Amino acid sequence: MKRKINVIMVSAVVALAISGCGSTKKEETTKKESTTVVETTTANAETTTIEETTKAKKPIDDKNFVVGEDGTDLIEYKGDESVVEVPDGIEKINGAFVDNDKIEKIILPDSIKEIYAYSFKNLKNLKEVVFGQSIDLIEGGAFSKCPGIEEVVIPKGMNGIYYGAFGGCENLKKITVEEGSENYVVDNEALFSKDMKTLLLYPVKCDKNKKFEIPESVSVIYDDAFADNEFIEELVVKCDVVDGCDEGGSCQNMKSLKSVVFETAQTNKQPISFACCKKLESVVLADGTKYIGFGQFKDCKSLSKINFPSSLEGIGEDAFEGCSESITSKIDKSLIKSEWTE
Repeated sequence: MKRKINVIMVSAVVALAISGCGSTKKEETTKKESTTVVETTTANAETTTIEETTKAKKPIDDKNFVVGEDGTDLIEYKGDESVVEVPDGIEKINGAFVDNDKIEKIILPDSIKEIYAYSFKNLKNLKEVVFGQSIDLIEGGAFSKCPGIEEVVIPKGMNGIYYGAFGGCENLKKITVEEGSENYVVDNEALFSKDMKTLLLYPVKCDKNKKFEIPESVSVIYDDAFADNEFIEELVVKCDVVDGCDEGGSCQNMKSLKSVVFETAQTNKQPISFACCKKLESVVLADGTKYIGFGQFKDCKSLSKINFPSSLEGIGEDAFEGCSESITSKIDKSLIKSEWTE
């Protein structure tokens, strides 16, 4: 039985950064097509057998698109067009477009449900992605290092966006979430989970905020959420927050950042990292702060002012590596840790 596909696309113009983490590929069970045999008796007692195919899948007959065994997993693209329309019937993109330097626009059908990690990584000329309405999951690094992308539109049905999905989109200016989304929201230009507990991404090239306040509700910041941002000069942290990726990097290499103020004590062992923020001059830590993380202020060469609360229980051994002696000389050496212990 054929089913009619209504294609209602939302454009997304996107751009480059760093790799994400936490991308987990799901095992897919091949769905076998079933047939139903219906026997119908006519008025003259003749019996006719009618065979119906349920959920019949249209075969992918374009040789440019190589699919996996179940016929729905796109694993390779062999074409050289600048505008690519993925055939209807494909449900998953599995690394098919990595390092392609020809594609400028890609159109995904409504049948697409998942985009696996790094599937569109390093597409130098990609400027626009048109998502279908059934997209459910984008894994980590899926669109990382795509410098041509300037805007991302998150479809309302999206349920999962993993760490660094749009990491390093170095020219990203704007993120929009379709009206009616139950899972994501944009607030003050940043992409948050709907409950405002997770901050996923702030556009690298967004120039609307020189000062940004991370709300009290936030408990996790995605790896590279603010990485490489060019315009924020002051960051105010109103929450006890964890850097969501093991390697840290949520605020690394912010080009214009000069001041960080923690209004709430940081009590976890994986605080947000400001490594390589070359213009960072001043950091204020709240009373009650317990840890300064590994590499948290590494290579912040302009850092000249930071307080060390008496509540501190540990400082990662490379927390201030590359900083000036005026900072490192103030560190209580008894607090330096080579690893965290329970």
